[in-house]
Amino acid sequence: MHPTRPRHQAITRQRGAALLVMLVIMVLGIAAALINSLSIAALKTARQETTVAALAQAKEALIGRAISDDNRLGSLPCPDMDNDGVVDGVAGNCTSSYIGRFPWKTLELSDIGDGNGEHLWYVLSPSFRDNPAAEPLNSVSPNLWADPLTLGAETNIVAIIFAPDAPLSGQNGRPSNNIADYLEGANADGDAAYATGPASETFNDRALAITRTDLMAAVEKRMAAEARKLLTDFYANSSVAAGSRYFPYAATLGTNSPVSGLQRGLLPVSCRFQKSGTTYICNCSGAVDLVNRSNFKFTDATGTCVLSGSPPDRCQCGASGGTCIGKRIHAGAVAEVRSSISLDAMQIAGNGKLTPTPADWFLDNQWERTIFFAVAAGCTAAAPGCSGAMLSAGHLSDIAAVAISTGIPLASTEAKATSQSGYPSAAVDDYLDSVENTNDDDVFSMIGKARTPAYNDTVVAIPRGSL
Repeated sequence: MHPTRPRHQAITRQRGAALLVMLVIMVLGIAAALINSLSIAALKTARQETTVAALAQAKEALIGRAISDDNRLGSLPCPDMDNDGVVDGVAGNCTSSYIGRFPWKTLELSDIGDGNGEHLWYVLSPSFRDNPAAEPLNSVSPNLWADPLTLGAETNIVAIIFAPDAPLSGQNGRPSNNIADYLEGANADGDAAYATGPASETFNDRALAITRTDLMAAVEKRMAAEARKLLTDFYANSSVAAGSRYFPYAATLGTNSPVSGLQRGLLPVSCRFQKSGTTYICNCSGAVDLVNRSNFKFTDATGTCVLSGSPPDRCQCGASGGTCIGKRIHAGAVAEVRSSISLDAMQIAGNGKLTPTPADWFLDNQWERTIFFAVAAGCTAAAPGCSGAMLSAGHLSDIAAVAISTGIPLASTEAKATSQSGYPSAAVDDYLDSVENTNDDDVFSMIGKARTPAYNDTVVAIPRGSL
């Protein structure tokens, strides 16, 4: 007999069970570690996605605000300096700095933040602030402006949005309004050169730039639409009789004064005044300075307009002569005249109304310098009614007129190997980019043609059937 064998077998079975338990524990441990690792990775990915979405939403909101601003089209708001979501500035002048937090409340957004729950930060180029002192702001001016931002190797930036992420070593002051508690290195040193790069123990800022091209590509679509409306309204007011209506003549490239008989050129702008409360019109006499909006001279049956009232850019029709100086004339007393810059100096609307007047922001920022205009021969004062041969753009035909927002001057275009200079050049290829748009015929590039580094014209059409 072997009385120890059953005991030995029992011990062996116990050891086997223990090994199995240890194996199960090991597998569970590995699984837990794997799950934890996957959870950390998933959380990190989710935070990154939140940050990317927040930056994109902020960029879209800023561009949307620039497009819709009727005070200074294309301008951007000041930053929020005290973390309440509201811009800090007086009349568009940023009070203390051009870098601060993103003004989400002013832009009517929800309280957006990055993946770590921090509010976004934001910096803008001073030339793009919403203040008259920074005028003019359009596709051409400022061209080589004095204060562009840079982000790494990227240049010609008008604004940058930052996601600060979690605090790094030394950033112990949160919450605060101190930029160094949120942004690192070049992003916190107060100059115009900003940094981007992979996250590390000393840098974790995420940044998204708004370039001048980003901004103006959107703004120019609205501008082209504004020009189309001005021209369409002009046509509608040119005569009571539909068969006698016409578009204005264009202005010579490099100026904005209309020239009788000219069918292609810049959008024509000239001055016109009207007494408050009447249909009385004072026509221009003498040179008009469209650069400084000054030195306007006006005549009528009772004499010339002279300086009167306060502020000193108010004019009044009187018996003595003089020169009215100022950006625009303020409406008020019956004796005063209102400033009205309109299309075509020679036209008084056939229905007795003033010809359409661009908004103050249009004129103050000299957008007329960026709009090329062409009209079919049968839609002019010499041949009213829009009959005969029309213009075409791509596959569209029967077009009475086109307006083209000329865009930012390019280094080279489809039609020109050298750089464009824009206004006040007298050469069409300094404004327009394609062969079709520069060859002086009645055919223009298609509406909606894709933008490229060599083409940024925005073409809008006024079909004959829409008049």
